Amino acid sequence: MSNISFAENTVSYPDGQQNVNQPPDSTLLSGFIPETAGARGQPLPAQWLNWLFQKIFRLINRDVVTDANGVGLFKYENAAIRLEAIDRDNPANFLVAVGFKPAGGGVHTLTVVSSNTLTLGAANAAGDQAVSGGTDVIVTGYTRQLGDI
Repeated sequence: MSNISFAENTVSYPDGQQNVNQPPDSTLLSGFIPETAGARGQPLPAQWLNWLFQKIFRLINRDVVTDANGVGLFKYENAAIRLEAIDRDNPANFLVAVGFKPAGGGVHTLTVVSSNTLTLGAANAAGDQAVSGGTDVIVTGYTRQLGDI
């Protein structure tokens, strides 16, 4: 899955509006007011739609595929994580690990569930996780945040 995003750049317009703003709590709880025969309904401000699509894109685009250097695999905090690695030159060489990345910029921890030949290298707070032991290793990192996105 590619690393696509939506409305990640903050833009302030001349009138002071931001391009991304969360809708009011009443709208989040009850939804948008539909148009009826007697009323126009609620218009959808662009910043609310940008906020919604930003959340959706963040939620669905958390899987990262990289090489054995494992750069940027686990950048989201307070998240359950899973790593799968395979050596394309010898698919019998693989590694599967699960773990957690804490909030506050901590380093993720992984526990190897199953492995043949491949081993985990050092992890860091940026979310990098190297894998060694193969010649053409591809690594996939899956991240699912626990709680708010």
